[in-house]
Amino acid sequence: MLLSGGSLVANNILDSLSGRRSGLSVAATNSVPDGPGLDRFDQIYKVPETATARRDFEDRLDQILEVQQPDLVIPCRDDDVIALAELKERGHPWGPRFLCGGATISSALHDKFESYRFCAARGLPFVPTLRTPVSRELASTFVERHGLPLLVKPAAGFASRGVRILLTREQLFQSLDIEDLLLQRFLGEPSEVLEAWNRFHTQGIPLFHSFEGLKHSIQVMIDPDGNCNDVFCSVNVNRNGTSLSLERHDDEEALQLGRDCAAELASAGARGPINIQCQKAPDGKLWIYEFNARFSGATAARRLMGFDEVAMALARYAGILLPPVSNKKGSRVSRIAVDKIDGAA
Repeated sequence: MLLSGGSLVANNILDSLSGRRSGLSVAATNSVPDGPGLDRFDQIYKVPETATARRDFEDRLDQILEVQQPDLVIPCRDDDVIALAELKERGHPWGPRFLCGGATISSALHDKFESYRFCAARGLPFVPTLRTPVSRELASTFVERHGLPLLVKPAAGFASRGVRILLTREQLFQSLDIEDLLLQRFLGEPSEVLEAWNRFHTQGIPLFHSFEGLKHSIQVMIDPDGNCNDVFCSVNVNRNGTSLSLERHDDEEALQLGRDCAAELASAGARGPINIQCQKAPDGKLWIYEFNARFSGATAARRLMGFDEVAMALARYAGILLPPVSNKKGSRVSRIAVDKIDGAA
């Protein structure tokens, strides 16, 4: 059973199961009745909104679990991960079938400042981060250390929503008293942003523009016993926070970072799929800037490139074995345009 079946992640999971659903019954919950792709499920259940009506959501989920008796419950949004992790920690009878880790680590992976603190305590390279509200003195020290521009973003967000680039101290100071914003070192090339800003002043603002650089995405699968032998690295071209294309990138620095993260996260109670989003600074160093304790919007693309993470989860957490996947030529795909995958628009 998938929570938030109308999400992009849920559609990616269904795409990963394409051609392999014989003998499987796949149910979904969703807070709205007309989410994209809901007609692809065998059963659909309407539920209250996870974040805003948690108690009602939990009561409704209990009813559904008793009817469905699922072998595995897969959260498809961050709010779902947190809800399942907290139920699991409270000893929920269906907790062993929830594809998530403990509540504390799940919350830390959802909150980017807590992610930064987790990594800083364990020597993992998370991009330098401050959380507002913060004093002008501390913010000025941060600027002196990391320079301008800086990024400002919500502490708990996704798909680059609410992310802004701050070019001046005056812009920075306007954000310092707002609750739960993050100030982060900008990992792109500062000169490109400043040159674009100057063009905007003289030539006008293009209707479509972006400063998104290449994202290095690392996906790991932590087994029920805490081991992790499965790490997949890709370089993603993004627009508006969504991957447009992926290329498999077996870079040893990224692979080792994935192994290091998996080991530390597993020791803190993380389980199941973990997505680690990174970017290289101009000096070439790879920095983490976000974790997601779930499958992602590129899950189906990774399957086509040889990383069959949904099959791994079903086998290791539910004992369900799926047939292997091969493309029409019988060889592994190394690069793919995500928007060409059915259901993963």
